[in-house]
Amino acid sequence: MLADNYGALLLLAQDRESQEAVLPTMKMPCLLFAGEEDEYQPIKECARQIANAAFFTLPGLDHSGAIRQSDKVLPHVRKFLTKVEERSKAA
Repeated sequence: MLADNYGALLLLAQDRESQEAVLPTMKMPCLLFAGEEDEYQPIKECARQIANAAFFTLPGLDHSGAIRQSDKVLPHVRKFLTKVEERSKAA
């Protein structure tokens, strides 16, 4: 698996410009999440800067654990999409 993704890993490791200035301009609904034990918590700050963002954490999980626990993520996604659909019908 690592060999198959070597190019992608190299790209991730490179320094790149921050996209932080774009966040307040985003108007679409966004759902962001992280594991409660995830050391990469700047995503929570990203959610604060996006007007239509929702954020949740998954208790007891780190970064990779949160990504792998679709059974814990999907209920949040369904609820979020239901709210988005209700808002779009009301508009």
